Amino acid sequence: MGEWQNIEYKDFSKTTNSDKKHVQAKMFKEISAFANSGGGKIIVGIDDKSNQQIKQPAFILDLLQQDTLSRFFHKFTMEQAIFTSEEQNGIVTIDVQATTIPIYCCKDGADNLFQGDLYIRVNSETKKASAADARALDLKPLSSQDLKSTSHLDKMSKLRKIVNQKFTNKQNDANNINIFDALCISVSDKSSEYWYNAETLFDVCMLQQFCFGFKFPLSEKISISMHLDACAVSINPKFINQPNKAICETFRKISYMPKLIDAWRQSALDSNELDSYLAQFE
Repeated sequence: MGEWQNIEYKDFSKTTNSDKKHVQAKMFKEISAFANSGGGKIIVGIDDKSNQQIKQPAFILDLLQQDTLSRFFHKFTMEQAIFTSEEQNGIVTIDVQATTIPIYCCKDGADNLFQGDLYIRVNSETKKASAADARALDLKPLSSQDLKSTSHLDKMSKLRKIVNQKFTNKQNDANNINIFDALCISVSDKSSEYWYNAETLFDVCMLQQFCFGFKFPLSEKISISMHLDACAVSINPKFINQPNKAICETFRKISYMPKLIDAWRQSALDSNELDSYLAQFE
């Protein structure tokens, strides 16, 4: 076991209550770095070398509760990071989703946290990005055209807030996540490889509908569970997570596929149904 690009082990066993602001600042750096670098996990209470549990102070476990951590984190950024924080037997696991828009610090804080800072993961370390790092940072946008639109940026920001709240309330299962929420939920490298370099759960759903020959309307009422049920009717359920390589290779050879994926995203962001969905949370 050891730290690497997508996993970090933290130990706050020697901290005191007076170190609270420093701990929170460190967690902002770690969470934003993972979000800016493809996502990953932060595990608090395990030694990365011995794999032994290290008892954490009670106030640390309180600070790392989902609601408390989320409230603090989003005081220091204008963007929404999507993450879950779960404690089990004194060990806290924070699972961070990749972001499509860089998460910068928006105000000064403890532990040398300054407005304008951007944190990234480099191998096993979290570091403040230099200007060159920021330019080279490979954060995949929703699409090259979409991110030029202020309207689309605003909608994506609102969607991330909704999805973050669902994750916070443990409503992040297939029954509660809908096709619009899927626009800002990143997928694993494995899913991306299978499904024509899909970047989000929305991409995967639309590609599966295209592949399996069915089409759902763009609506908040279309949950991921409903989508999976429709896939199961069309083909063996095992295919959903382990699709036939030949079909995926066929996707790669279709020259217009990237434009088609962008068109699906554009259609979703411009839909009246999405506007109605977002209006419910205002």
